[in-house]
Amino acid sequence: MKKILSSIVVMLILAQSVMGQGKKISTITMGRTPCMGRCQVYDIELHANGKVIYTGRQFVKHMGVYEKNIGKKTIAKLFAAFSKYQIDTCQNEYSSNLMDGAGMYYIIDYGSNKKEIQKAHFGPAKLEELAQLIDKTIQVNNKWKKTASIEAPLRSR
Repeated sequence: MKKILSSIVVMLILAQSVMGQGKKISTITMGRTPCMGRCQVYDIELHANGKVIYTGRQFVKHMGVYEKNIGKKTIAKLFAAFSKYQIDTCQNEYSSNLMDGAGMYYIIDYGSNKKEIQKAHFGPAKLEELAQLIDKTIQVNNKWKKTASIEAPLRSR
């Protein structure tokens, strides 16, 4: 009985260490891409140290690159939401026959590897829920530091 219990404990420890490898999020980038109309186009980078970089590209109130540290706790809550939804199990790209509409993508950096989700707006509802959570949490205003202007052409994802 002790051998069986010991074996189970060892297997659980090994399973936890394998599941935890490379799954600590260091950066999340969420971007909204152009549509045929006046859709807002921007990227938001969330860093584990609390730093946020917002790049307003088109049809947004704040054009350019802005930075602010919103704190590790706030970032940790956002990262926890991504982990809860098991974002790493999503497809790398979703597709649809729709031609117009605002697009969305994610890049999740786990340090040693990255997970990219292209056309996330066609994916599961949880991807839009996470985007709304980021948008609700990240509100660029005059307390943010503008670090650069944007004049480059829009990138398509």
